[in-house]
Amino acid sequence: HPSYFIRQGFSAGDGKPANASLKRFREDLVKAKQLLEKAKQGYKRYGFLKEQDYIGVVHTKQSNEIYRKLKKKALSGIRLIADMEDGNVNEQGEPDEHGKHVALCCGFGYKPGTSYTFFLSHPGTGISKRCYETNLRNVRALFTNPDIKIGFHYGISDAGSVRKLLQAIVKGYDYDTLLGEYFRDPNAKRYGLAAIVERRYPDFL
Repeated sequence: HPSYFIRQGFSAGDGKPANASLKRFREDLVKAKQLLEKAKQGYKRYGFLKEQDYIGVVHTKQSNEIYRKLKKKALSGIRLIADMEDGNVNEQGEPDEHGKHVALCCGFGYKPGTSYTFFLSHPGTGISKRCYETNLRNVRALFTNPDIKIGFHYGISDAGSVRKLLQAIVKGYDYDTLLGEYFRDPNAKRYGLAAIVERRYPDFL
């Protein structure tokens, strides 16, 4: 609320440098105006989510094709953004908090809105053993190629999971969105993805 800034001594035209909170407030006002203008043009609040394309890699041929596509994009200079998911499963591959800790899947993307998810040990997929093995080989190949640049969010966790669960070392890890957000806004209290979205992309909430 504007009164929050008035209590801090800010007033219109006083020339006082804006602090981080006031800068974010001004940014939000700009975004609010953009939303109102989009609403007049038929903008739908959840249109962004509906445009997302999450592609599950569930066949051997598909796995190799997507691997080649991702590799080609990466070697052209585009950084891949990756996310590892792990969990515990029993001998039947079903979720079990007391079961074996395994890599469930790994997603890669090179452009906004599209993610390719390689299933590795995910329960309930019905994927063949051959496809799981192909997915694992291709994921390892992407991570261990030093010429393929990889970005994570809190990559110390993802890279650790790759090392522990896939027995591979991520060679091209050169960017972390958590660290990047810290340098952009070191005064923020939280740096999780949800907190970043809340601050920077409120129109998608």
